[in-house]
Amino acid sequence: MNSQIDKKNLIVLAAGGTGGHLFPAEAVARILIDRGYKLALLTDMRTHAYGGTLGSIDTHFIYSSHSWSIKFISILSGALLTLFRVIHAYKILKSLSPSVVIGFGGYPSLPTLLAAKAGRIKTVIHEQNAVAGRANKLLAPISNIVATSYLETQGLNKNKGNIIHTGNPVRADINKFRKIKYKAPQNGDKIKILVIGGSQGSKYLDNIIPKVLLKLPSNLISRIQLTIQCRPENIDQIRRKIVGSPVDAKIAEFYDNIAELLADAHLVISRAGASTISELAIIGRPALLVPYPHATNKHQHKNAYQFSKSGGAEVIIEENHNYEIIASKITNLLLNTNKLAFMAQASHKSGIPNAAINLANLIETLTSSSECNINTKTLKKREA
Repeated sequence: MNSQIDKKNLIVLAAGGTGGHLFPAEAVARILIDRGYKLALLTDMRTHAYGGTLGSIDTHFIYSSHSWSIKFISILSGALLTLFRVIHAYKILKSLSPSVVIGFGGYPSLPTLLAAKAGRIKTVIHEQNAVAGRANKLLAPISNIVATSYLETQGLNKNKGNIIHTGNPVRADINKFRKIKYKAPQNGDKIKILVIGGSQGSKYLDNIIPKVLLKLPSNLISRIQLTIQCRPENIDQIRRKIVGSPVDAKIAEFYDNIAELLADAHLVISRAGASTISELAIIGRPALLVPYPHATNKHQHKNAYQFSKSGGAEVIIEENHNYEIIASKITNLLLNTNKLAFMAQASHKSGIPNAAINLANLIETLTSSSECNINTKTLKKREA
């Protein structure tokens, strides 16, 4: 941690320790640093080993070094625990004196943004999903700017006047592949299918994808090149199910070249997390989306349906489909290359490659403004 951080033009980012919160924060952080801003991050312990730009800036963990025991904290009510977190965040912000605080969601975001408002610091929140999370619903009315990934975001008051659609910032390497055009598989070509279950993997996809692929017509099975990102405990299980079949499979817990794999895929099968969908749209690839059924407020369902409106994806509801129905849907897609090409084009058209720049511009405008009440109509014209 850099204790000599320059407080002039200091911006604080608050984000939870999962990819859905960290990837947009990382993308915006790169741009702000390139523009000469100093940054600090308020987060949780899950980001302890995180690299990249966020891993190199001044970082503070909410309760990371608190002397109270976990057992004592666990018996506190939710409201009281939030109050302690707000006090903790307030002390950190007071020592940093930032010009703006931006929240990307996750539990560190709520107390940090509440502490910022208590300290009369200008605030921005970014909502990655098509339905606002509980923290952002609470923070939206008191934030200077609410940036959204989707044109329609359930749970936000459109009449408040502080909502601006920026898109969802993605990792820098994703944008590098935006210009690679989609080529649908022709007769006899290998068919490259990419399966990604999100940052934590997907038990459901791990279990069902091998069964689904083996139900495909034999003339398709022999052409399949499968790349699947799965939970580590399921790797051997997937291998056992596929061994002996004509499917050419790569199976791993993590791939560090996910942008390249997305660009190379003819069809992507995935959960419907905000970052995954944004990356699909930037590169422009057709997808079958299987929303995680237990996501808070069913936000993955909302994400998937919003994206499917563009024509870039079809949606499979886990609770309503068995593997035979899914196999039929995949077969119909793979045999209709014109539809795959149309979906890829629609997906690409919906992508917002400048989302990180859009959000950085809003933050920069807020830092240079002496007014706390920003004219969002002017900002919207500028973003357009």
